[in-house]
Amino acid sequence: MKKVLLSIAVAMFAAAGFAQNAVWESSIASFEATDLFDQNSPAAMDKDGNLYVTGSQTTSFKFAGNDVDVLALGAYIAKYDATGKELFAITLHGSITITAITTDADNNLYVAGKFAGEAYIADVEGIEGDYETITNSEPDSKTASFIAKYDSNGNLLNVKSFEAEMPSHYDTKSVIFNKVVVNDSKVYVSLAYNANVVLAEGVTLVAKSRVLDLGGFPLELGWNNHAVIAFDKNLASAEIIAELSRQEACAEATDVLSFNFAVENNDVYVAAVGMGDLLFTAASDTQNVSYAVGDGTSEQGAFIVKVGSGLVKYSNVSNTNSYPRYTIAGMEVKDGVAYLAGTFSDTNPFDNEKVAVGTHDVFVTADGVKVYTSEYAEDKCTELVGGFFVTANKTYMINVIWNADSKSCVAVKNYEIDNKSGECKVNDGVYTTASAFNEDYLAIINCTDKTYINVYNAEGFATGIDEVVVEGENNAIYDLTGRRIEQVTKPGIYIVNGVKKLVK
Repeated sequence: MKKVLLSIAVAMFAAAGFAQNAVWESSIASFEATDLFDQNSPAAMDKDGNLYVTGSQTTSFKFAGNDVDVLALGAYIAKYDATGKELFAITLHGSITITAITTDADNNLYVAGKFAGEAYIADVEGIEGDYETITNSEPDSKTASFIAKYDSNGNLLNVKSFEAEMPSHYDTKSVIFNKVVVNDSKVYVSLAYNANVVLAEGVTLVAKSRVLDLGGFPLELGWNNHAVIAFDKNLASAEIIAELSRQEACAEATDVLSFNFAVENNDVYVAAVGMGDLLFTAASDTQNVSYAVGDGTSEQGAFIVKVGSGLVKYSNVSNTNSYPRYTIAGMEVKDGVAYLAGTFSDTNPFDNEKVAVGTHDVFVTADGVKVYTSEYAEDKCTELVGGFFVTANKTYMINVIWNADSKSCVAVKNYEIDNKSGECKVNDGVYTTASAFNEDYLAIINCTDKTYINVYNAEGFATGIDEVVVEGENNAIYDLTGRRIEQVTKPGIYIVNGVKKLVK
């Protein structure tokens, strides 16, 4: 299981708390040791406000009046309705991690993940009911991926698993599903892979690789390849939408640093960050995307493309950063505009006038035109995009500053940007690790010693301190990690009855 607070490559979504009265709240205790659970487990809401919460599981817990058992190690999916009523929980048994979930217009649920060895994808009745066995030839490494479809009642409808092919002279192989989007009649998935992957009969992702001759013994090194693929809604067929890899004859420093996508009206948009000589392929369209590599310097460039409609390339000035943190951690499309959030070192590729303070900063941009950056001076800390989501009128990005040595959150900043005027408000936030929303509700999920869930009305988002209050018997008070406080021992900022306030 992950011991890192947030995994940007898998990404996924986190958010900071907004100062509103919570509609409802709950918690799940599914692990025995706090260093074993996945602190960036995804969550999703359907159109009716039902909430799906996921996480790792090392111990049994009760949900909806039933025991949710585990076989040593696994993952779970728990469903609440819009009022907070516990509906059911599903357990996935084996060495397994959920990496992405989403819902469709019929409230079906799609779940993607990675696994090692043999795993069991079950329905609401667990392994005593309907379940499918999936197998990875790697018993100790989560190098294979799966995607499963459930109906709104938790019945398992279909499961597909994928393992990259492993030539005898290969060093490693893996295929990891990172994001799932359902649009109209298709299920879109992004994945990273370093060996060939058979998606369906006659449909294979062919990975670019490099062979080293070690005294007559070839060693084939898997390169970092990325793709967007599409299944039909029954997961029965598959097609390749777009691919990003190294060019065949490329500089040694070539690499794909980050890859993301979004879909609107079945138009697929891709954004990526890379260095060196890259190759973008979509249908019959093949484009070389190259960034300068020199002696001790390199460009970490970016591009945005609407598949089938051309590619827009961006690049930063050459830099010497030995550990570049160039990512696109969040991507959404609204009315044909691509909204991005990520991290950058040195200069920002979308706006070279923006220079990172310290080792790196986070940024937000719409179509690469207007760029907002954090400009936070880290001291032995890491800045992360803790959450990113876009409504019809506003864009929200959460900047989490995390100290890995002390395993503590140093600061959180909420960015609220008006999509029309471009006005950006920045406020202190509340640390959380996952979010989900629809047009009516926003869910905040925070993982500490338990998984805490708070659900708010989606209208009237606000940040900052609303008022100064005195602790009282009728106040439900939480600290900024989401833990309920029975008694305030020192003044500070707390969540009081779902609202962020200064408690004296």
